[in-house]
Amino acid sequence: MAFVRGKDGQITFGGTAIANLKSWSLDHSVGTVDVSTMATGATNAPYIPTQFATTYTCSGTADCFFDADNAQQIAAINNLAAGTTLAIVIYPESGESITLSSAMITSASLSSSVDGLVEMSISFTASGGSVTQLS
Repeated sequence: MAFVRGKDGQITFGGTAIANLKSWSLDHSVGTVDVSTMATGATNAPYIPTQFATTYTCSGTADCFFDADNAQQIAAINNLAAGTTLAIVIYPESGESITLSSAMITSASLSSSVDGLVEMSISFTASGGSVTQLS
């Protein structure tokens, strides 16, 4: 079994790495329809893919320590208003990658505590284009 370590991970937005990356997440899902009937009984509810079975949702987050001098972090906030799409590439470990050829930043939030650094969380979702999976 080949384990993948997170410590060497990286994420790029529009070709530039997000500085001070702490964590990232990526979620894939496909739409489904519950086709339960009164005869289904006590079994698990049966589901089938929606009519758009080849269309799925891909979204995620990137969490980092905020750096006001990092142009990519500032651009993430500025791109919110513009609805800009860009390529996002996630590198779980060097040599492996997942590419969202067209993604939109959907939110960017800042938070902090009295005894910590300011942190930033950037949420994104694929917006058309393709998603290249890990090989």
